[in-house]
Amino acid sequence: MSRPGILCCFCRHANALGADAFHCAAFPDGIPPEILIGGFDHRAPHPDDSGVRFEPNDLLLDESQPTVRKLFDIVVRNLDPVTA
Repeated sequence: MSRPGILCCFCRHANALGADAFHCAAFPDGIPPEILIGGFDHRAPHPDDSGVRFEPNDLLLDESQPTVRKLFDIVVRNLDPVTA
């Protein structure tokens, strides 16, 4: 099974890593477990995301960060295709 939650680490909407929750624009009170631990790929719509979905963070994935970009490419390549 893939782990879509790792996409959160590369998302432009992620804004805080708290002691007990990872927050973002789509889920200001905490990203749901089904996204963080796998089973739901947030490139597809989630019922509670208010229309905000995963978008790559261009600042992390620019040419000056080749190792981060390589990791992102590996993560995306290993995800199941989105069926939205």
